[in-house]
Amino acid sequence: MLQYGMFEKDLLPAVLSVCLKMIKSGESAEKDNALEILSESISVLKPFTECEDDVKSFSKLYLHLNSESFSEENSKTSYSVLQNFLLETLQSDLESNHLNIQSALICLPHLRFLEKDRVCAVIQQLSLKIRNVLLCTNLTETEQSTKLFAVLYQAYFAYLVIISNGDRSENCFNTNFFMDLLKKFPDSVKILRMVDYYLNNLTKSPVIDDLPDVILNVIPNLASPFHLIRRFSLRILKTFVLQEPSQNGVPSVFDICLEAESIPLDVQSYREKLKWLRKLEYEFIKKNLPTSYEEHITKAAIYYIIGMLYVNFKLLWGNLQLKFCSHLQMVHHNYFGMYFALTSINLLKCVCNIIQEKYL
Repeated sequence: MLQYGMFEKDLLPAVLSVCLKMIKSGESAEKDNALEILSESISVLKPFTECEDDVKSFSKLYLHLNSESFSEENSKTSYSVLQNFLLETLQSDLESNHLNIQSALICLPHLRFLEKDRVCAVIQQLSLKIRNVLLCTNLTETEQSTKLFAVLYQAYFAYLVIISNGDRSENCFNTNFFMDLLKKFPDSVKILRMVDYYLNNLTKSPVIDDLPDVILNVIPNLASPFHLIRRFSLRILKTFVLQEPSQNGVPSVFDICLEAESIPLDVQSYREKLKWLRKLEYEFIKKNLPTSYEEHITKAAIYYIIGMLYVNFKLLWGNLQLKFCSHLQMVHHNYFGMYFALTSINLLKCVCNIIQEKYL
């Protein structure tokens, strides 16, 4: 039914009117059903693809009431009822009601009449509550934390599209908010997406007191077998100004890795990818390593080479192993000592074994 071409114009107003009656009934089951119907309808008609341009390309569904069921005089009152219901849902118990909260966050940006300041304040309160739960407990990458990541990501997206071009408050979504989450959950795709969007939309580089620790937490992501984790991690690392003034204009290791990561891998384009990967040889990057972050960036190059070995494309592997060896010859003497060198060699062997078992 939702695929019907005129559903949004002909049927959605009637569906919304029925949902409002269910909400006004006061029964919990009816309210839950109404929320599920609305959120599912919106998800199908205006799918949230979670791509980088979702915020910029967002367009409202505009939930219109059926004029036959509601007069013009009380239409705003009816919208207010719907808004209040959604806000009450956001303020409900997080642990037992996270699915309804996520559904409410899907619906809110599409309301026709919206009290932006009030709605944004409630969303920020919810986001701070989730952040505190994530940081103040022993949660790791478990099922519970994954659910909270999804709700927090939906809350941040809802906040961005509701506030649109208005002034964004720094009371909640600020540098400390995102850095604290990134340090504890550096390999969560949802957290990486949020941090990436936040950092890449700042007008100037953020001031981060413990930047070296943040970088060290994120760098191991470059050895991930998952493209999105590598990509978002590189986009985050690229925003940090690490190079010295004399090195301005010279591509950093993060620039090189991101260029390589952005190139689709097929027979036609793999040579372009190899061209960028060749620039990760130690002899090439050592000339432009910033003194303060020499160890961090060298380690980043090694981790990214390891991550590329997970890619199912045999023509890359021989070249990557040569790049890896060029680093190990210097790593042993200068930076991480024999322990890291041996660990890296074992990791390389492990990755190669996985590749051989899976693909050869």
